[in-house]
Amino acid sequence: MLQTEKYHKEAAISCAVAANEQFQNATSLEGERAAFAPSEAPESEHLPPENTRVQTVAAHLIRDCANAWEEFFNTVATKEWGNCEPHARANVVAPDGTVIIEDAPLPFLIRIEKLLDDVRRLVEKIPVLPASEEWVAESGGIWSTAATETTFTQKIPRAVVGLPATPEHPAEVRWYDREILLGIWSTVRFHGGIPAGRKQEFLDRIDALRNAARDAIYYANNVDVEKRTVGKDIIAYIFQ
Repeated sequence: MLQTEKYHKEAAISCAVAANEQFQNATSLEGERAAFAPSEAPESEHLPPENTRVQTVAAHLIRDCANAWEEFFNTVATKEWGNCEPHARANVVAPDGTVIIEDAPLPFLIRIEKLLDDVRRLVEKIPVLPASEEWVAESGGIWSTAATETTFTQKIPRAVVGLPATPEHPAEVRWYDREILLGIWSTVRFHGGIPAGRKQEFLDRIDALRNAARDAIYYANNVDVEKRTVGKDIIAYIFQ
């Protein structure tokens, strides 16, 4: 039914677009017939008639578009009336055979397929734990790494007397920096993301559920429903 609706919709739109282009071509809508009647003067001559045919007939375009739109209206009506029928229902079944949604009506199936697209876009944005670290689960959804230790040092200037002072010369002093260990930093990193594998599990289940919903839509759409012919009445009213 969805493919049939799409076909008739495209046909109706294509017909309307083509007709609109013809309506914009004023020259093609116009024609002319000219007949020449010679005078009685000796110099007069017989000239052939001149005819310009009308290339675009609005009534014909209206007829073609009306037929296309009538079929489209009928298809939409048949689908929507069918959606309201009690038998236009189906189960949403997971790949492992689990029935996720039982006896779901067709309008809900169509709606949930679109909603699952929104859920997937959200899940795609969930941050994952950096793969460069080993993570351990803490409470409250927080993850942590093992502690890493880093030394904390500071350079302290020190003086060494090379030559002692004499009455004639001051002492010769050399300065150098001595690195002193002041302590050790113990660092634990935390992260609020989720494991990449866990995220992929979510995505896989969304895809499986979405495919199951599509299968259910296909099944419900192929249930025999009474064909509706409201298009004829709509077109007849407009172009009476």
